[in-house]
Amino acid sequence: MAFISTEEVKNIRTQLKKELPNLKFSVKKRDHSKVFVTIKSGDLDFLGTLKKEVERDYITVWKNFENQFTDIEIIETLKKIDDIVYGQNYHDNSDPMIDYFDVSYYAEIKIGDWDKPYQLNQQQRAA
Repeated sequence: MAFISTEEVKNIRTQLKKELPNLKFSVKKRDHSKVFVTIKSGDLDFLGTLKKEVERDYITVWKNFENQFTDIEIIETLKKIDDIVYGQNYHDNSDPMIDYFDVSYYAEIKIGDWDKPYQLNQQQRAA
């Protein structure tokens, strides 16, 4: 059964802040089984480097985000985030062929949110 502890969520939050100080995150646990990571603001233009144009200021990052973005720096940043979110304690022993799902916990990575869009900080980029 999927479960993530408050301590694991805290560790994800701490690592993200340490590894990526140019981005502001929201890391929340929901239903004891899922962690939501939202990139709230930063100096990277995530939404401007999408392969497909969207009409909103927020998106959910796909698990295969290499097919979603064009910029190498954005992809490398998302790889760091993905490595932190699905860290050492994560396991996925699922087998969809037999309808068996066994994961440590579920995770969702978003850029912005429906009520608080992603804020691009241009000033930080120039410095």
